[in-house]
Order: sequence, then C-alpha cells, then structure tokens
Amino acid sequence: MATLSLVIGTLISPIVGIISLFISLLKRHQPKLATTILLSLIFALIGIYWFPWGDNQSHFHTYIFDNVSYYLGEPLIMIGSSYWFYDWVIRFLAGITGNYVYGYFFWLFFPLAIYSSVVWSSHIKNVSKRGNYLIPYFLLFMVIGIREFLDLNRSTAAGLLLIAGLFLLKGNFFAKTGAIFLFVMTFYLHDMCKFIIILLPVVYWQLNRISSNVTWYTIAVLLIILSAVIQTWILPNILSERNQELYLGGTYGTGSGVNSGFMVVMGWINVLLVPILYYYIIKRRKYIRNKLVLCLFLSSSLIVFSCFGLWTIRERFSILCILSAISLIVSEWDLFYSKRILKKILISSVIIKFCIVLSLHYSALFIHHSSSNNPKESITITSRILYIPSPILFDVDTFGYNDKAYIKLYNRAKYGI
Repeated sequence: MATLSLVIGTLISPIVGIISLFISLLKRHQPKLATTILLSLIFALIGIYWFPWGDNQSHFHTYIFDNVSYYLGEPLIMIGSSYWFYDWVIRFLAGITGNYVYGYFFWLFFPLAIYSSVVWSSHIKNVSKRGNYLIPYFLLFMVIGIREFLDLNRSTAAGLLLIAGLFLLKGNFFAKTGAIFLFVMTFYLHDMCKFIIILLPVVYWQLNRISSNVTWYTIAVLLIILSAVIQTWILPNILSERNQELYLGGTYGTGSGVNSGFMVVMGWINVLLVPILYYYIIKRRKYIRNKLVLCLFLSSSLIVFSCFGLWTIRERFSILCILSAISLIVSEWDLFYSKRILKKILISSVIIKFCIVLSLHYSALFIHHSSSNNPKESITITSRILYIPSPILFDVDTFGYNDKAYIKLYNRAKYGI
C-alpha cells in the first residue's frame, strides 16, 4: 500500500506523492524496497527542479566548458585524483541526454537509492518492534538536508555510497563485490573518503580495547582542545598543497565558508548534532551490530572534533557523521526507538533547516537579488513540482532547468565564480 500510495500521488505531482506516502505510513503500512527506490527517484526529480545551488552551478560551468578534459588527458593524475570522476559522469550522461541536469540527476538518485535501500532493508531485517514506520523512514530521508543533498552533493554522494558499501560488506559474495565497486567510486568522488579509509582500521582496532564511555567522551573533549595544534602542526604535513590552500586558511578554512548567515546557521546545526549523536551512540556502541558503520561514525566524529576550527573540513565530516549515525539508528531501531529526546532533536533540526532554506531562497531572490537573473521565472520552474505529474517533469527542455535556462538565469553557471 505504501508503494501504491506513492505511485498514485506522483501521477499528480512529486509533492503530492510524498504527502500520500506519509499518510500511508501513518496508517502503519510498511515501506518496501520498491517504495524506497521510487521515493529516491522522486527526491532526485525534485532536486533538479529546486533552485540551483552554487556548487551545482559551478559543476554546470565545468560541464559546459569541458574542464574535465584536462584530467582525461593525464592518466597518472587521474589515478590518484578525486576531482574529475563526478564531472566526467555528468558530462557522459549529459552528452547522451542533451542536458546537464540529467547527469546531476544521476548523482542525486543513485547514491540515495543505494544508501536508503541498503539501510531500510537492514531495518526490516533487524527490527522486532513493528508498527510505526513513519519516524524511522522520515529520518532515513529527511535528516540528509536540502543543502547537503543539492549543494554539497559530491561529498554527500561519497558519504552515502561509503556507508552503503560498509553495509554490503556483511552480505554474500555479490554484495561484497558491490561494496568494492562502491568503495572505488567513493575514492574517486571525494578526498575525505581517503582519510576515512586510513582512520577506519585504527578506530576498529581500538573499539573493543577502549571499554569505558568516559574515555570515549574524554577523547572527544581532548581533540577539541587540541584542534588548534592539529590545525597548525599536523594537517599541513599530511594534506596536499591543493587541500592546504582550500581548507587550512581563508574563507573556506578558518573563515565561515560562505557569505550567507542562513548557511552558517545550517552548518552550525550540523555541528551541534555531532556531539549529541556521539553521546547516544557511544552509550549503545556495545550493542550495535554493524561495527564497521559504527567505526565510520566514530572516525568522522573524531575528525570533526580534531578540525573544529576549520569550516569546510568540519562541515563535510559533520555530514558524514550524521549520515552514518542515522544509518545506525534506523537500521538498529530497537536500540534507539525509545529515545524520545533524540528523535525530537533530529526532527526539529530537519524542520529548522527546511525553514532556513526557504528563508535563504526568499532573501536571495527578492531582497539581495543575488540568486537569479529572473526570480519570477525561477519560481515558475521550481513551483511545477507542486502541480505537474512526475513523468511529465522529466521533460526538462519544456518544463525544467535545461542548459539554456542555466546560462540565462545564473551568472555563476556561465563564469564559474
């Protein structure tokens, strides 16, 4: 029934489809694997109709000027670089379909579908207390966040695929083969995965050796205290020159990362969630079945604490920390379903960030006039997710943000600034 409700609703519009699904979940209908994949597709469709974010426009600039060709002509650089794969896939799919957004759609749909399917399948397998599917299903999809999903898509996609791969490692031969494929993808999607791969074995080795909760909490506090030392003396010796330039100084290093106060607040909401999740998961770490994802959560948390004064590193690993935590909470719901305060905090953070996103777009469009060259046309395109049937919306040449619309409406898409 959940899948049927979603299908029927999407024939009216994507938003109506999501509302229909949530009504079905209130009636205690169980979401199946097909529900999860279809919902991922609907979120990806909404994503290509939402007001294009800055990073999205920058990747359009990379695509339209074919900047990825430099890497394709340098095989030795390609082997160790994570700065070409994301844009190469977009260029490949856009070349077939004729529009950038179809390549962008892939990076919205594929990682989310793989991640949500794997985690929800684990939920169905592990959870004994059946009945209320609404809250865990809501958390599975909505805690990711709009900005994280659409603007910081490359790092978020890497995190989603990395988590899915760790889940699949516990499966059969074909699942393990799929996990290796996902790990290779994450390696070429974002540099943060390289640091995690190095740290994971260390944390896994220490997981059972450090038995005291107090010790784990003390480690977190000490890393925050020592973060200035780590930033000054350690990171410059282990980061590449490019990453040192990007992440250790200036706006994206010790600064706020962005000029918008709204996005600063969203970033801090994520940061504040990390110690809350750390506290709850540390308390239950001995009972968590998936030790690999637990180690991923701990590794990303420790990096957040270690790099507390560095905006971009802290932001990216905060997202990875939250995603891995939610995957544990949803997949092992029996351990966390009774924690009402935790659920209220997570749901409240989703609502607050959603309101901030709406305020951000409103101010950018109508107060600062910085978001679009034609705010009315941008709103007309985005609002179609409210009333046009989902299958029709795939015709972006008629209804959506096609290549011509990007060039016409967004200067950053043309100049990459």
